[in-house]
Parts: sequence; structure tokens; C-alpha cells
Amino acid sequence: MQYRFKMPIGDWSNDGHGKCDWFEFSSNKPVEEVREIHFRGTKETFDIHAVCNEYGESTYSGPIPKWAEKYFDKQYNDVIDGPVGLANLWADMLMQTDPTLNLTLVQDSIEMLPFYGFDSEKRHIEFVGYGLFE
Repeated sequence: MQYRFKMPIGDWSNDGHGKCDWFEFSSNKPVEEVREIHFRGTKETFDIHAVCNEYGESTYSGPIPKWAEKYFDKQYNDVIDGPVGLANLWADMLMQTDPTLNLTLVQDSIEMLPFYGFDSEKRHIEFVGYGLFE
């Protein structure tokens, strides 16, 4: 059976800077099991919470495991590919912790109805619900 869940990179609870990118993953295990793998993995495999954990910080200062080197610029220890790189690092950390887990980043994105700028007929879709948020 295949399961799908979202993994946020950034301030998903919107109680800080409010910036967050969401990534959808396909998994061979349900989200509850993956959460348990996460808790185990941050202790046994790699502390993902220590990577880019301060606002405006894109680096990691701790030891980088061999399997994770591909996610970091070796000169500055910057995370390569920003949020998508960190999402893939997180998924890889989980799969390193439990080799029976298979996570795949879902690449089929859904197009958003609103768009930036104007179309060929000089039309634009305004913000909907902008005033609902403080």
C-alpha cells in the first residue's frame, strides 16, 4: 500500500517568520510509523533539527555523515538546493534510520489558479481572502 504525506521545510506553524515550503512524499509506511522513525532517527542517525535551525541560516556546523555529504556544499556547509535539498536530506535520514522505508518526493505538482502579472488580455486574478489574516 502507498501512503502520501506532506513534509514542511520552514515555519509550518506560522508562529515565527511564517515562511514555509511544503513537499509531498509517497511512502510505503503510514505517517504514524514514519513519525516514529523520525524520533528514532534524530537520536541514532542524524539530528535534522540542527540543520538551518535559525532564521536566515543555510548552514550546518556539525559533523556530516558520509551518506549526507551530497546535500551540502563542502566549502561552506551550506545546504544545496535550499528547501528541496533539505526535504530530500530529511527523507534520506529517515530511510537511513529504517532501510525498509521507501520515500519518494512526489514530482507531479498541481498548477495554481492565480498567477503573477497579467495574461495576454491584461487580466489578473486578485488576492482572495487576503484580509482574513492578521
